[in-house]
Amino acid sequence: MKASLTEEITGWNRLAYQKFLSQWDWEWFLTARLTSCRAFKEPSTIMKEFYTKLLRQEGGQIGSMGIFVHGESGPHIHALLLGRFPEGRTLRDINEKFLEEKMEKITGRSCIISQVDDENNRVHYIVKGKNTPAGRHELLTPWGRILSKTKNQ
Repeated sequence: MKASLTEEITGWNRLAYQKFLSQWDWEWFLTARLTSCRAFKEPSTIMKEFYTKLLRQEGGQIGSMGIFVHGESGPHIHALLLGRFPEGRTLRDINEKFLEEKMEKITGRSCIISQVDDENNRVHYIVKGKNTPAGRHELLTPWGRILSKTKNQ
């Protein structure tokens, strides 16, 4: 088994991933708890179900990156999202409480979506040791063409 799959993200790898995630102006931070039976389903598939519900309701485009953790507090997902919708709206213009309920129906557990007010804290939280335990985490598949544009473009 590859060492990268069995070891905690440490040192320069953690900083590199944190810097990589900091390239986008994230608008939402999502934490979704999973039941143990849902945890064994591909975490990216769970997120895809959420994206589909969001886009059917709002139209537009979304982008997301994050991490799946099967740590001490149980299986869960942490994701950063951004979006562009008709009439110049972003995720900041959408009622996140309504979409928390949609995600709770998908996962069978609690979900919290909050607006990103301090991006660096949210990015740091995703890559900290608690969320990257050895052999018990994986990066989610990045989602959305919208991610082709970064802060610097």
